[in-house]
Amino acid sequence: MEIPTIAQELIGSYLPSAQLLGQRTGELHVALASDVKNPAFAPEPFTALYRRSLYQSMRTLADQSLALLGERIEVLPEEIRVDAEKVLKLESTIFNRFRQIIEAKIGGMRIRCHGDFHLGQVLSPARISSSPILKANLRARSPNGASSARRCGTSPVCYAPSITLW
Repeated sequence: MEIPTIAQELIGSYLPSAQLLGQRTGELHVALASDVKNPAFAPEPFTALYRRSLYQSMRTLADQSLALLGERIEVLPEEIRVDAEKVLKLESTIFNRFRQIIEAKIGGMRIRCHGDFHLGQVLSPARISSSPILKANLRARSPNGASSARRCGTSPVCYAPSITLW
């Protein structure tokens, strides 16, 4: 596949790292969804109850964020305040958009979360693992107890914005 010129100019020498990150992320998602007999790793549907929970979480976070923005709007620089006021006026539009989560069926499946995942873990030669090793590591108990929270499952699409470059 030909890489667009703009991507070459903007990303340049990071393209191989980005490609490897994409490859390892795909391998990770395959591993997280591969053991259908083990309830901790079996993909699960987006049930109505889960969609309702997701909606409530998003609504609560947005409500808190908009309230904080409203409280602090006077201390914002003028050029930012104008945009902040526009955002505050969109509150009902934002919440209506969130309602689509409840009203529309989501066809994908939820898989186990991988927790903290960043480029440093993928590119470090000591940490590059094949999927079978990765699966064994994922099954091991997390030292901080967070593994049970990761069993809840979520859409792999949710991870895209949170993958960080070290």
